[in-house]
Amino acid sequence: MEVAINNLLYKNQDFELKINSQVFKDGNIYGILGANGSGKSTLLKIISGEIKDYYGEISYKNECDQLVTPKGLISVLSQKPYIFKTTVEENIKMAINWSTKPIEEIDSILDSLELKDYLKRDATLLSGGEMQRVAIARVLAQNLDLMLFDEPTSSIDPKNTRIIEEAIKKSKKEDRCIVVVTHNIYQALRICDKIIFMKEGTILEEIDKCNAMENQIINEFLFYTSS
Repeated sequence: MEVAINNLLYKNQDFELKINSQVFKDGNIYGILGANGSGKSTLLKIISGEIKDYYGEISYKNECDQLVTPKGLISVLSQKPYIFKTTVEENIKMAINWSTKPIEEIDSILDSLELKDYLKRDATLLSGGEMQRVAIARVLAQNLDLMLFDEPTSSIDPKNTRIIEEAIKKSKKEDRCIVVVTHNIYQALRICDKIIFMKEGTILEEIDKCNAMENQIINEFLFYTSS
């Protein structure tokens, strides 16, 4: 699914999000980076439809370049996903029941997230990283056209981070758009095709990963992250 933003304006108390033009295209994983309060999560909530009181236009197109209604075509991982007090298997089945599209490759998803041995366990008794893998599995299992991830590996150990990143990369398809909000420039470079930098409610620049190491903003992020 392609998402096109034109003349977006959203105001909330002392915060203003203003984006003149931005397109998220099929077949890509986009990373959105920026400081706290730059508008990353707010933008994700507007794209998903959670926030509706904005000005401007957001259009959604399918792989045939036809305008579509996004309801039922977007899956979202929030910053603090809710885990149901039941088994891992039932948590994932609930997500499958929410989907409006045929479910594919559930075994592959379980393999990529290393969850096959956890299916009968109480999901709420798993470690934080394991619960996050369950939440990621629910998003992927819905097999939808637009997948939005808000800080998918925040406060997660390296092993679980690696597993989650590989699963997100594996879910990339030509008719699917994936957007990942992250504070981690290294994560963006590992899994994203395009990197978008935000500052104070605006988009500074979109960078193709192929040209990333020549970009001043990326090099500044790398410098301050490593220091």
